[in-house]
Amino acid sequence: MTKYRIKVDESVSTLLEKYLEKTDQSLDQVANEALKTYLLTKFNSREARRILNDCENSKDYSSLLDRFASNDIDDHY
Repeated sequence: MTKYRIKVDESVSTLLEKYLEKTDQSLDQVANEALKTYLLTKFNSREARRILNDCENSKDYSSLLDRFASNDIDDHY
């Protein structure tokens, strides 16, 4: 699994702390689900399905992030 360091805004930090307390989830669980949801909305459904299927078939999940990073995410706004 690939590790990333991120900086969150103060308002996001406050919301995140309260959410983590309320749900008893780890930061990793919340970050992974939030990033997956966000990134899937930035790709069209066909492209997202293809990327996920390719990664699922190869079991190389780090390649999923490599593919996301290789695309210019600003093109998907």
